[in-house]
Amino acid sequence: MVLQKGHTGLISSDSGVERNMARIMAIFQRIQAETANAKSVDVVVELLQREDSEYRSIAYEAAAMELALVDLSDGISLDRWYSLCEASGMQHDVHTHVGLGWALAKLQKSPSKYIENLQPLLKWRVVDGMGYYFGLFNKRRTLSQQEIPALLKEEAHASFDQGAGRSIWYMCKANSKQLEASVENFSSERRPNLWRGIGIACAYVGGCTGEELAAVYQSAGDYQKQLACGAVLACRARHFAEAPTESSNEVIKAWSILDAEEATQLSVDMESDSAGTEGNEYENWIRRIADSVESRIH
Repeated sequence: MVLQKGHTGLISSDSGVERNMARIMAIFQRIQAETANAKSVDVVVELLQREDSEYRSIAYEAAAMELALVDLSDGISLDRWYSLCEASGMQHDVHTHVGLGWALAKLQKSPSKYIENLQPLLKWRVVDGMGYYFGLFNKRRTLSQQEIPALLKEEAHASFDQGAGRSIWYMCKANSKQLEASVENFSSERRPNLWRGIGIACAYVGGCTGEELAAVYQSAGDYQKQLACGAVLACRARHFAEAPTESSNEVIKAWSILDAEEATQLSVDMESDSAGTEGNEYENWIRRIADSVESRIH
């Protein structure tokens, strides 16, 4: 067994999930260091484009965090972060927004004034990034005591829980019993968002066996449509990043009658019907995806 020392402890590389997580961690940490030493955003982009396509978006996420940390330390302009977003276009937009969330969480800053002018379907992924960060680095308060940071408004709680769900996957990996027990610690109204986050992480990271996917799906119980909704979001992110994987395709196929391409198209089809009260576009979009997926799950 090979062990790698990472920012949250030792990670075994015995399973496909753990090997992929170790790879992601290594990319994230290396890109953070390279971005910190880069002379310009253009140089950063050149570095990122050299990354293998499978996890290139992770590299963009790490760079986004590092550039946002510099921006936030200098003021509130986010000039460097916006430059990276412009360079990445739609390909890595989810991950650049998640990276901004990492930076805000690390600096304990409220996201409100930073996300108010961002695209409606992306702004809440910033808060998702915060939930993931707090789940990893404030595990006791976030996961054990189920606390939500006071710096977040109520409207941000669902997206925070989605990110916290992703951190639960990181902690429990493909252990379905641990996943179920971790989510059960939370109140019932928070569980759909947590399972959706677990679905995102499972489908994006990849590496699960068919047996593991079946066990995770069964553990989700009443929240299976949210789990599958998360897989749809992961397939969508990989599609736009031009980095589809057979592993992600296997996840959505294990939980539904969809394949990755069909899942992506479903997410696109639901965009035009997600309009609503300003600020609720992401919530409405997610609800429509989940409701549509419900008739397509196994």
